[in-house]
Amino acid sequence: MHVLGVMGSPRKGGNSDLLLDAALNAAVGQGARADKVYLYDLNIRPCCACEGCRAGDGCVQDDDMQLLYPKIWDADGLIIATPVYWWGPSAQTKAFLDRWYALVPGDIMRCKRVTVLCAHEDDDPRTARHLLGMLDESFRYLNMHVVGTLAAVAGKRGEVVRNQQAMARAADLGRLVACG
Repeated sequence: MHVLGVMGSPRKGGNSDLLLDAALNAAVGQGARADKVYLYDLNIRPCCACEGCRAGDGCVQDDDMQLLYPKIWDADGLIIATPVYWWGPSAQTKAFLDRWYALVPGDIMRCKRVTVLCAHEDDDPRTARHLLGMLDESFRYLNMHVVGTLAAVAGKRGEVVRNQQAMARAADLGRLVACG
């Protein structure tokens, strides 16, 4: 079992990163091999709607997404972590996910296990609903298996570790992704 952790926040060591670490550590505890990528460190351009991927050669853009496609193909499960920015995912996460358009024709994502972990400062439980709804619909369109999601209230860097319920849920989701 191979699990790919995707960190969508520019803040290393922040709340989304800590949730992702908890999930990946739990996946490794289940015997999975885990890799982690920081999207902010990569040059991923937005989808340019050229339809080049429909010619059968995958995405035609020459950027760091080309390094991630093999990791996505190889992964049995994905754990995506992002903060909530204006009721949606971070720009890095959105660009990454938009480039999955090149993966649709081959049905590559079918049955891959996936979860989303997000942190937000606002204590309104509705804050993450658009982000989680968008990703849930996208993953279901790709015939992925959504094992669950987590939206944790945490604003200040590192604050999420005091939320034992959120950290435990992140670990549970990591185990579920790894149980494929």
